[in-house]
Amino acid sequence: MTGEALRVLFAGSAPLDSDAPIAVDDESSALLTSIRASGVSVSVSAVTPASLDQIRLAVRREKPHVIHFAGHGGPELVELEDHRGARVHVTPISLAEAFADPDVALLVLNGCDTESIGRVVADLCEAHIVCTEDYLSHEAAARFVSSFYPLALGTSDPRAAFDTGVSFARQVAGHAPYHLIGGSRVLPRPVPGVIDVDRSFVAARRRHQAPRMIGREQQLLDLHPFMAGASTPVAWITGPPLVGISSFLQAIGAQFGWLFDTPPTEVDLRYVAEHIPASPHGDVQQTWDHVKARIDTDASLVLVDNFEKAPADAQQRLLEILREKPDAKARIVIGCAGPPDVRALAGALTVELGALSREYAYAILEQALGSARAEKHRWVLDHVPLLPGRLGIVVGDIENGVGQDRLRALLRSGDSRAGLARQVERVTGSKAAKRLSRCLVAAGPHMPREAVFAAFTRSASHTTTVDAQSSFEDAVSVLRHARLLWVSEVQAVPGHLPEAYFSVSNDFLRVAQDRIGPAPSSERKDSATALFEIALDRARDDTLSVTNDARWVSKVAQLCHELGMDGEATELGMALLHKDGSFRLSGSFAEVELLAKVSFDAARRIGEWDAAGQLGLVLGESYYKLGRVDAAADAFRQILTTQAPPGRKLQALRALGQVSYRRRDYAASLDFYQAAEEHVSEAPEDTVATLRHHRAKAYFRLHRIPEAVEDLDWVIEYRRKTNDVRSMIKAQHEMARVWQSSGELEEAEKIYHLVLSGAETVGFKKFLAPPLYQLTLLELSRARLPQARDYQARCRQVANEIEDPFWQVLADLAGAMTAHAEGRWSDSASLITSTVQQATQLGFPQVVEDARQWVRAQVEQRRTPQSAHRASEAIADMLANVEGLPARKIAKALRYAEEPHRIQSIIIRFDSESATRSVTWDGEKWSCDCDLFSQKGNCSHLVGISFMEDTPWKWSKKTM
Repeated sequence: MTGEALRVLFAGSAPLDSDAPIAVDDESSALLTSIRASGVSVSVSAVTPASLDQIRLAVRREKPHVIHFAGHGGPELVELEDHRGARVHVTPISLAEAFADPDVALLVLNGCDTESIGRVVADLCEAHIVCTEDYLSHEAAARFVSSFYPLALGTSDPRAAFDTGVSFARQVAGHAPYHLIGGSRVLPRPVPGVIDVDRSFVAARRRHQAPRMIGREQQLLDLHPFMAGASTPVAWITGPPLVGISSFLQAIGAQFGWLFDTPPTEVDLRYVAEHIPASPHGDVQQTWDHVKARIDTDASLVLVDNFEKAPADAQQRLLEILREKPDAKARIVIGCAGPPDVRALAGALTVELGALSREYAYAILEQALGSARAEKHRWVLDHVPLLPGRLGIVVGDIENGVGQDRLRALLRSGDSRAGLARQVERVTGSKAAKRLSRCLVAAGPHMPREAVFAAFTRSASHTTTVDAQSSFEDAVSVLRHARLLWVSEVQAVPGHLPEAYFSVSNDFLRVAQDRIGPAPSSERKDSATALFEIALDRARDDTLSVTNDARWVSKVAQLCHELGMDGEATELGMALLHKDGSFRLSGSFAEVELLAKVSFDAARRIGEWDAAGQLGLVLGESYYKLGRVDAAADAFRQILTTQAPPGRKLQALRALGQVSYRRRDYAASLDFYQAAEEHVSEAPEDTVATLRHHRAKAYFRLHRIPEAVEDLDWVIEYRRKTNDVRSMIKAQHEMARVWQSSGELEEAEKIYHLVLSGAETVGFKKFLAPPLYQLTLLELSRARLPQARDYQARCRQVANEIEDPFWQVLADLAGAMTAHAEGRWSDSASLITSTVQQATQLGFPQVVEDARQWVRAQVEQRRTPQSAHRASEAIADMLANVEGLPARKIAKALRYAEEPHRIQSIIIRFDSESATRSVTWDGEKWSCDCDLFSQKGNCSHLVGISFMEDTPWKWSKKTM
């Protein structure tokens, strides 16, 4: 066969409720290590869960050359998993038929007594088959894998590799019941290269590495229908403190993460509230931004922990989004110690964790302490609540040498959380463990092992430590044994090898910081330097993931800034947040906010003005995208106070113009765009084109049509010359809107069709919706209803295809307008109601305002001076919805609108050039307190007001 990358499929059966769990994670780790040692180009994937149907599907889909099975075998039944991950037994023949495939050249059945499966497979295909004839220990299984594959993947005949693997397995276990059934099929000729690790393998590893949830297995399995897409997207995990909610959430992420397109994301509300930087906008808003950014991600699993620890306002905001997003694709699981607001539970799945049975509680002691020590301490079960968290503290005390008398006293006192402080104090009696703890405090609750190791060894460089590697491993072992540190594998970049990440609880970070105290300044700088170098190298290699790495990288930048290492903080920020930086392009604005803020402050401190300008723009952009418009404006203004280059100041002024435009203050927006003009001569022409495009939009909103047309003509011609088709399409669309508002409908229609054609030609699908929406409005204004209906249907179809909620609600608004024009009053009212509700929930105030203005226009068209009450019932209902008032109040409002004589007086405070004047309507006439009015009976203030639109002047005229 010709050389090609080998395809390896791993099928590890580890049912959640197995009576005899096996160390599948050790075996998959050995497999990955041995594949790497082979030096051969390999793609490795996994079956999750290892059910018979999934194995059949994976073999057909992946067409593997090598299949590795790990699980409990037997001559009559084999233990696999069902679709939930629960235990199920199948016959060897059924499994053999699933494995038999013409592409399979090597099948390794690495479980107890798997020969019966191997014999059947040998009759069905020509693969080489490794099977066993008897009981196989975990140690022998892992050693065979690590010594067999480095040789087997580099040869067409696995016999020599088999003999080597058996020999090494016997050395560690004394017994290796392996058997090789030879076949004629050969592996493809090996090609030197690297490993391509599929996400399915990473998800399977995470399942296999998760600690056993003793006593909670069935509750986990029962969550499968919810995870697989039950009607409600929200589940609450509740129970008393120390019931193990955090551990249960981690188990959910490990057990069900494979169901989703992206890895599970975790939000600890207590950590976010305590560690996000202070700002004038308050921690509640920033907490909310972090949570909302994660919940808005489609097809993902979001795990929210410590709900009860969040500020009350943040809790309320979270409950609001849960009520606003009933059809969210994400599965949102929230942990809350104690009962949450009963309103939050309405329609949501609730899983209440309680005390364990005595049997399961003892099993926890036995798993942690071993049979002999567990039996010796069985008595503790009579003195503590049988809660996993409480039992964990007891185990920690026992393992840290607390005597029985002292232990009894602690149990009598009901001491719980102080147990963590005792654990930290005891384990950090070791200098190495203390140094490691300080490194963890510096980097945060989740960080790569490589980064922590670098910080540890660098900070230890001034000590007499002989072997930093050994010292580090000892410290890791101490913290892991005390259950203060967890290690998991994370695939930060798709296709790359997963790597070890350390995780610690936020409780540990707090206690460690309080009990250990800060490291000496030189040690902190050494740690910061090492962490910075690792982060910068990964940023340059593009191997950082905003989901996994934003938090610790931001912590590193913050540490550098605190220690006066502002050059390093700036460099790290620029590496990830420059124009094409991976963090900036990720769209995860809540995640990059801290990094942008810290590096912006650092750049300003050392006078790196160009970097400060770029980082300030990213910070403002993050605030703007998160809806925090005031904070965005503050960030952009801070750029103007620096010595940033003219190009950066132009961008800041343009951004301030966009902020004002969003606030619908178009005059202020235009002022900012005009101010940016002074920097145009030193700015790139592309930046100038973007500025003029935005300025044209402001001109258009201010009805200054000639200036808008002039700017757009220039922009369109520039984009055409530079072949920037997408930007040209956007400018053309804006030009069409200008002509449409000017009544030049034929010219507007022609340009809209030009935009549609251009967008379809270049595959700019997301820009098909805007012209279709505008064409719907254009045809409605011409009363050409069939054409309007067609454009509206196409607009809704495109909005659905690109999954853009903004255009979905606008398309529905256009649908309401069309239904109204066709006389379908009830349909129109229903659409307006749903459109306003969705736009409000999704945060689109402009859509709500457009709906409001349209409904008010319909009311105006149907009113006569004598009978406001004759407005159609449907329109009155729509008006009630857009105004947010009961129908009976709207009926009263419409009656009042026809009775201006009810207005008895109006007082206007008018700022003239010389003073503030009081202009008054007394029910019969206007007056002003200025000298000119007292002399002439009229004045410039009254005449000016009479020409203003939307002032009380026109109301009063109806009564004269």
